[in-house]
Parts: sequence; structure tokens; C-alpha cells
Amino acid sequence: MEELRSRKYFLLSCVSMLSSLLGLGLISGSCNTGGSADGKNGVVDSCSDLSGIGQNDLEARQKLNYVDVSADKSKTCSQCNLYIPPNAASPCGRCMIFKGPVEAGGACAYWVEHTGRSGQAS
Repeated sequence: MEELRSRKYFLLSCVSMLSSLLGLGLISGSCNTGGSADGKNGVVDSCSDLSGIGQNDLEARQKLNYVDVSADKSKTCSQCNLYIPPNAASPCGRCMIFKGPVEAGGACAYWVEHTGRSGQAS
């Protein structure tokens, strides 16, 4: 009987300890450490986060030579006719020809001069 009580105490202690550690992990994981949004100090820049993009879509981005910073400042994503500006839900823009977040100052090999589509800010 004493062995059963000891085992029960041990299991209850383990469950209590695990739940405490889990709660501590959730609390510390939700804290903003005040780091920069450049991917350093544990803060992920949402425009660089490609974790939700499939392998085929990542390959499409690479084939189009997408870069976050354009070498030619006159040919950036924000000046491209295929660029979709960010909305209230995301600080990142998008592109009509590949999936994933797009930097306004980025560029790819398929740049098309902006023609001022109606309903879109230029």
C-alpha cells in the first residue's frame, strides 16, 4: 500500500512539474523582448518568414530571382505592376506571380513597369 501511495505521489508531482514548465514556456514565449524586426534577438521579420510556403512555391521564387533589396532602385516591387501592397493584416506586400511575403524594396526577374491600376495606391 505504501508503494502505491509513493507511486501516486511521484506521478502527481511529475504532472504538476510538467504543467508548470509548460505554463512558464507559454508565458516567456509570448513576451516581446524588444529586439529589432530584422530577425535578430529572436524576433522574426514577417516579410522574411517563409515557413508557410510550400517547396514548389519557394522554388518559383528562386527561379524568378526574387531578392528582398533591389540592386536597381528604379525597379523595385512597389514600382512593379504585379505588386500587391500590404493590407492591415500584414506589413508585407505580395506578388501576383508567386506566393509569400514581398518587400516593397525587393525585385525579381519578372519586373513589369507600374501602369497605375485603378483602386491601388501607387
